[in-house]
Amino acid sequence: MLSRTADNIYWMTRMVERAQNQVSVLEAAYRMEQLPGAKAEWEAILNVAGQWEAYKNKYDEVTTKNVLSFMIFDADNPSSIYSCWKAGRENGRSERNTLPEEMYESLNATWIDMQGLYYDLLERKGFRDFFEWLKDRSELFRGLTVSTMVKDEAFQFARLGTFIERADNTARILDMKHHILLDRAGKDTELVDYYQWGELLRSLGAWQAYRAVYKTALDPDKNIGEPPCVVFYDTKLKSFSKKHFPCPMPKSLYHHLGISCYRPAMQIPFAIAQGLKNIELRPEAAELGDALVPLVESWR
Repeated sequence: MLSRTADNIYWMTRMVERAQNQVSVLEAAYRMEQLPGAKAEWEAILNVAGQWEAYKNKYDEVTTKNVLSFMIFDADNPSSIYSCWKAGRENGRSERNTLPEEMYESLNATWIDMQGLYYDLLERKGFRDFFEWLKDRSELFRGLTVSTMVKDEAFQFARLGTFIERADNTARILDMKHHILLDRAGKDTELVDYYQWGELLRSLGAWQAYRAVYKTALDPDKNIGEPPCVVFYDTKLKSFSKKHFPCPMPKSLYHHLGISCYRPAMQIPFAIAQGLKNIELRPEAAELGDALVPLVESWR
């Protein structure tokens, strides 16, 4: 297999994956901006894409319109959706004799349709439809890659490009979001932060997978890989101990939990009123120390 062919196929699939990643991130940020008291963190998104300096050279202020125009349509931005599809299509065109016909036609048709789009049109029709359309086109291309390519070296390079780009994008987004939300610690932003973490998972296509694994309320500690844990109160020793469980938490454990306490002062009285027999104390509850003992004793 020629190194040129491997290079073209690798970058073809990598650029299509990058375009879809940009769509997911922009969609999540655009949706977050609709929440009261929330902001889209456009500057962080530009940093993730490695285009903050290029953006500052072109625009004087960070606005929704400027960022979306820059990240969707700007031909001078190598990470814009427009540029990613163009690069993917050019690499695919160079290997038309290697690729299945359906695969290239899908790539080329999307590129042609992109030529008729511009910001004002999307603003009138709604960005949601555009984001969904482009995600569908990316998934179609990926499905054709898997279902029509011969499983040879070319296919392996195609998959390599997809997964390296996905891993790089995931690492960048986690690094950006983690630092943003840690900086907000201690502020009265619990509700907004809950949706921020939810949008992070959605931007990575991981929301349903997260819910399937944990089956509990959204917990940032689980987002960044900490195993689930429960704080148990020892009524004899009058002390607390933390026990970690492998991911996912055993299903049998759920049958023994009555309530997950994030705010024990409110939730333990609620458990008593509801007649619940089991309580899961979050790790934060142990930090209350002696103040938590009367609450636990009253529940007993």
